[in-house]
Amino acid sequence: MDLTPLGNAATILAAAKAAEPYLMKVLGAPLDQIGGILASPIEAFRKRRSERLAKIAAEAAAQVLASGAEPIQIPDYIAIPLLEKATLVDDGDLQNMWACLLANASHPERSSDVSQAFPTMLAGLTPRHAKFLEAYFDLSVCSIFVKIRPIAPSVIASHSRLTDSKLGHIIGANSSFRWMSSDEKVATFDNLVNLGIMRRDYEIPLDDFPKLAKYLLEQAGMKTTLRIEGNQVPHPENIYSLTIAGATFVIACRPLDKRP
Repeated sequence: MDLTPLGNAATILAAAKAAEPYLMKVLGAPLDQIGGILASPIEAFRKRRSERLAKIAAEAAAQVLASGAEPIQIPDYIAIPLLEKATLVDDGDLQNMWACLLANASHPERSSDVSQAFPTMLAGLTPRHAKFLEAYFDLSVCSIFVKIRPIAPSVIASHSRLTDSKLGHIIGANSSFRWMSSDEKVATFDNLVNLGIMRRDYEIPLDDFPKLAKYLLEQAGMKTTLRIEGNQVPHPENIYSLTIAGATFVIACRPLDKRP
């Protein structure tokens, strides 16, 4: 098709057509709708948020109804950030977590467990971070030998302690999650720690205690008969665990009938 007679309009049309695949991806709409989005971006944004809210609210309502409870009003300091942040999410798994959080917050027997910090915590998770957190939580629950349900978040948190090496072994054997890279692992823990969901401590392994003792004695200028073969430097190891708030958060982001 010869677009020469159209002048500048032809150039604009050709450029728009070339950019269509990109615009479809970033705006989530075909070319014939993009003009409307650009003309009224706020209206298009509101429509998407309304659709997400309808989906999330329907799932939450179904959970509360199935539990046989009558939903209660959620305090504004939880409801407003919850709805604002939940309606920005497109990922299906995260939307399910938002629906569960809404259901727990509106349940008369579960609402007291939902902190005003939870919407911020959930909004800070990527889909991959959420998937890892679910896997870590399940491993922590499985490590509890005697389970008397419902299991208190403090009990789950106390059984969630893992060393870096043990974590690598367990997560590597867990079919529901795999690290994509070591950088992803570091970024995931940094984020979960910053959100207050997990904690990271440093501990010297028991086998390295003689190395530590020898090192301290030498630094103090004291003689020692300790003889250490191989590497003589004690290396602290990362220790990970869920915080009590983090364990409570994960429970609040799960379906009402899936409480551990």
